[in-house]
Amino acid sequence: MQRYLALKLELFGAEKLCHRITLEDLNEDDMDALRNGHLQLLPTRDRAGRAVFVLSSEHIRCKATENELKQMFYIMSAALEERETQTKGVVWLVFGLPQQNPWQVWKVNQLMATMPIQVRGWHVAKATKNPWLSWLSSILEKRARMRTRLHNGTHQEVMYSLMTFGIPTAQFPVRQDGLDRESHQKWIEARRRMEEKRKQNQQQPPQVIETKSPQDSSETASPLAVPKESAMASLDPIGGMSNLNGVVNDLPSMMDVPLPLPQNTRQVSSHSAGDKEHIFLPTSQDVLFGRGRPFQEHPGNVRFSLILESIRPRYETL
Repeated sequence: MQRYLALKLELFGAEKLCHRITLEDLNEDDMDALRNGHLQLLPTRDRAGRAVFVLSSEHIRCKATENELKQMFYIMSAALEERETQTKGVVWLVFGLPQQNPWQVWKVNQLMATMPIQVRGWHVAKATKNPWLSWLSSILEKRARMRTRLHNGTHQEVMYSLMTFGIPTAQFPVRQDGLDRESHQKWIEARRRMEEKRKQNQQQPPQVIETKSPQDSSETASPLAVPKESAMASLDPIGGMSNLNGVVNDLPSMMDVPLPLPQNTRQVSSHSAGDKEHIFLPTSQDVLFGRGRPFQEHPGNVRFSLILESIRPRYETL
């Protein structure tokens, strides 16, 4: 944690040391590096529920090393806002070997080692054996070297190889004809709207609603001051525009026999209540609406289907 705070102090200054880093904290050169899209966070997790970072080395464009470090710090910090990412960690996918100077590569590696994020695996694609790979392996930590996998061959062969490790490839930004930045640009704009709304909520005083004390059932009971956001979060477990965030408590795992839905056991998802309209990385407890295998094979959709099948006999007898 000391190294993390020292890095944050070096990049953003003392005034941002105890504050969340937002897009407003990035200058124009930092934003150019961010919009370039050579580092992206996949919109879906891998089979184990881990977030997936994709880095395309041949598309790296930044004015200075500091710009690259600051945009990486921002993306990784945004991923850490999800509770599931904090507990299950992340996976890194690196396409090609970096062509930047060794000093910049070393600084990026130091940032990755400093961030309070658990790296569960490294996948390096289209990286042939050469001095760059040997040098990169020498600066990586021992645990990172043990969890590094190489994937060579054609683009299609690399995609199939990554799928064997549970990596989703349906929305992969690195393609045969170049780098797809469309979903990344949408992610940046969604982050901007979310941060503006969060800033407005912080500037406004919390709204208060009145509720009765559970110890006093009379109509003249003294009201309790409850923040409106907390009350609405408990009353409305469904959030987001295309995700079902209300989940069943003690939901059986995918390997267990599905049980009927208990009554009155809904709870709010792991997404923070203030960001319910912007969900950038669905968790394994979310149900996604859409067509195709990426939606059908999502863990939340599979669990939801098992629950429906478990109560189907009871429904047919009605």
